[in-house]
Amino acid sequence: MRNGIPERDPARRDLTQIWTVKLQQARQGYCRAAAESCRRILENPGTTPADSAATARLQREEARAFAEYCRVLATFTELAADGELPAAEASNVVVMPQKSGGRRSEADRHRGF
Repeated sequence: MRNGIPERDPARRDLTQIWTVKLQQARQGYCRAAAESCRRILENPGTTPADSAATARLQREEARAFAEYCRVLATFTELAADGELPAAEASNVVVMPQKSGGRRSEADRHRGF
């Protein structure tokens, strides 16, 4: 207990740290894509078909980056609020067994730990 607040499970704390970094990276990626798209539009007010194609590509990249940011944000929010990863993300997590003085629980033995 720290400052009257119970300490979180170390695995949850580690997951939160990992997803905090992923969230920051996704946000930075979206901000870069949005800035590039905006810059292109502001620098090229009159567009040719080639400019239109390039602008459309940048806008697709911005939309993809925004979708990724939203996905990571939703996962981070669920982890922070509920302490669990959504099923789609949880399936990608590898859980390492914890040492328990050489004794394994029945559940760990069943999972092959």
